[in-house]
Amino acid sequence: MAVISGPKELTAFRNYWDGKRMLDLLHQYKGRLRVDWAVGVGKSFNIDSVIEEAVVSKQYDLVIALFPTRRIIEEREWVINPPVGVKLVNLKPRPGKSCGGDMNKTWQLYEKNGLGVLGRIELCAHCLLQSECHWPKHFGKSMEGTQVVFGAQAHFERSPYFLDQLARWSKAERILVILDEANFIMKPFRRRVERDKLAMFVDVLKMINPRRGRNIHKKWKYLCELLLTAPTSDLRSSDWKMPWISHSWSLTVQSRGYNIFGDLFFFLAFELFHFGCSPLESRERTTGGDIVFAAVPNSICRRAKRFHGLHHLQRHRPSAVF
Repeated sequence: MAVISGPKELTAFRNYWDGKRMLDLLHQYKGRLRVDWAVGVGKSFNIDSVIEEAVVSKQYDLVIALFPTRRIIEEREWVINPPVGVKLVNLKPRPGKSCGGDMNKTWQLYEKNGLGVLGRIELCAHCLLQSECHWPKHFGKSMEGTQVVFGAQAHFERSPYFLDQLARWSKAERILVILDEANFIMKPFRRRVERDKLAMFVDVLKMINPRRGRNIHKKWKYLCELLLTAPTSDLRSSDWKMPWISHSWSLTVQSRGYNIFGDLFFFLAFELFHFGCSPLESRERTTGGDIVFAAVPNSICRRAKRFHGLHHLQRHRPSAVF
């Protein structure tokens, strides 16, 4: 194993493993690359170099770089000094302090219950600071043409198809995903849908007769009703493919559910979408009637061939690069 000693050798190492070389390796290994370096070698420096090369060389339409903490994100070169002519998005968390005490508590409840669309309409739309707030403008159509997204890994943990959402919003075809740190890869992705919450969700779907997307709504209602009683053997069928979740449908269901059941209502469409993409062998019906499954991020991307992944793992001992 080679030993790096002194600032000159460290600089030479970093210059050798530049962004171009890393992307060449990524293509050589068909879009999947894991980098296992010791602390202090230059992991963060290398990530900055890879992002710059990916954009400047135009090999990728979109680079998604996800990190474990906000501090690491704010230290990135292009976050500190955004380049001219490159559209960047830094996905900052919702500014809870600006929301105020009561509104922030309501927002926390909405977030916990999956009512984000309703929150943006009922809370953000009536906020006096709306014109100055960056947060509501992060997602959706405003991301079209974005070339680099910096964000926390928590987004990916909450929504396994988060990458696909970013790709759709930005209208990118060639996407590079950079994950920083091994902790994320080691996290469990086990999910649970409680039967009582699912029954309440079904009750709300039965009360709705939307003007648009009726066929999609009928399919949601039909599948959710079946899920209430399906045994484990049926849950492991490959036929559980949930329809895509539209903004208007989400708002309709969230609004009706919250108006009827209040804080008890959970918008389960996202969880059920994850269930429909989960590994068949991971699905179970518990003795209490709940549904458990594994929501693995890589399995959720319907257009996975569009995504290349570079996993940067930082070790506390010197180790090989592979």
